[in-house]
Amino acid sequence: MTPENYYEEAFSRNIGLFTKEEQEKLRGTTIAIAGLGGGGSTYASTFARLGVEGFHIADLDVFNVVNMNRQMAANVNVLGRKKTEVVDEMIRSINPDAHNTLFSDGINEENIDMFLEGVDIVLDGIDFFTFDVRRMLYNKAREKGLFVISAAPVGYGSSVLIFDPKGMSFDEYFDIQDTLTPTEKLIRFGLGVTP
Repeated sequence: MTPENYYEEAFSRNIGLFTKEEQEKLRGTTIAIAGLGGGGSTYASTFARLGVEGFHIADLDVFNVVNMNRQMAANVNVLGRKKTEVVDEMIRSINPDAHNTLFSDGINEENIDMFLEGVDIVLDGIDFFTFDVRRMLYNKAREKGLFVISAAPVGYGSSVLIFDPKGMSFDEYFDIQDTLTPTEKLIRFGLGVTP
């Protein structure tokens, strides 16, 4: 059982990094996280520990042994379980008042609008090779006026990209055209995330 003032006590050490007003704003924020692997599960844990209470989390995969070296929610107790369910439990074990909407079939044309409904920001944790889904996410988020942030792992570092819905689009930045082959699209994406 959690104490009555759980939120205030659990996230009190954030004050100083944030003002009390900013902490309350974080509390009322809803974040959409597409992909719950190495990046996405870390985003979920980090933002839950910052006091965010609203999450839309999407992934169609289950945890496997090969996930152990890099995925925050991976451990032997969750092998074979859906990543969305495990990450949902992880978030709620940090903050029992978190309200999470799970998209256990990943994101697709049928559910992308629901995935982005009512969210404040989008975090891209999609697998590198899942290009068409990523492109759909960025373009739909832009239509809805949402920022998308990607912190793509590159070697032992990261490339952080922030797409402003009023700035350069995903297709413009990576120079993507529909006439490109899937391989050409991946090459351009890879070059764009590598400084």
